[in-house]
Amino acid sequence: MLWDQEDGIVEDDEDEGGHRLSESDERLKKHWVRVLRCAAGIASAVDGFRWVQGTREWRIEGVLVNRIAR
Repeated sequence: MLWDQEDGIVEDDEDEGGHRLSESDERLKKHWVRVLRCAAGIASAVDGFRWVQGTREWRIEGVLVNRIAR
């Protein structure tokens, strides 16, 4: 898997500074968690779609580039 799960908690209601997130911030955070999980699933199934570990970058390479070009 592309993400680490340390304690079984996927999401919490506090930001990194220990402050409670507003309802809209919480929804936005959950949205991006879902987006990243979907992207990780796609990356594991699609040759050429890759996450650059340690960054916030995704790359399209190899076979997938050729398919997009067609």
